[in-house]
Amino acid sequence: MVKQKGIALSKSKGFTLLELLIVVGIIGILISIATISYSSIQKKTRDIKRKDDLNTLQKEFEMYYQTKGSYPTGIGATACFASLVATITTAVKPVDPYTGSDYTWHACTAQSYCLCTGVLDVPKGNASDASCTFVASEGTNYCVRNIQTFDLP
Repeated sequence: MVKQKGIALSKSKGFTLLELLIVVGIIGILISIATISYSSIQKKTRDIKRKDDLNTLQKEFEMYYQTKGSYPTGIGATACFASLVATITTAVKPVDPYTGSDYTWHACTAQSYCLCTGVLDVPKGNASDASCTFVASEGTNYCVRNIQTFDLP
């Protein structure tokens, strides 16, 4: 203890229990905020990957159309993709980044196709369902469809 002008001052080293509790509380709040933000970022990243996968497939379908004059045909995703990759050898069949399952493939005919992601984590899609029912407002699905024959009956 040091005396200065009649007042006893203590030179204790360390933190009080209250100071430690405040610091631990602040750290806990920061960790919870970071965890919530990280989860949100993961969801957005998966959605971006889904949209990018389908946009890439759409470009490959359109390249096929430019080469053959029609779209690849087949019943189901496997047969349709096999027709596509027979001509566009660089095509890679993507899978959902979260579930690892195939995307939803609809209308894989010579005149049309429709590919959808199913339900998005962060609803900002262009379709209301996984059957290519496009909506003007934001939907919960993201779909791509044929461009070349869009106006054909």
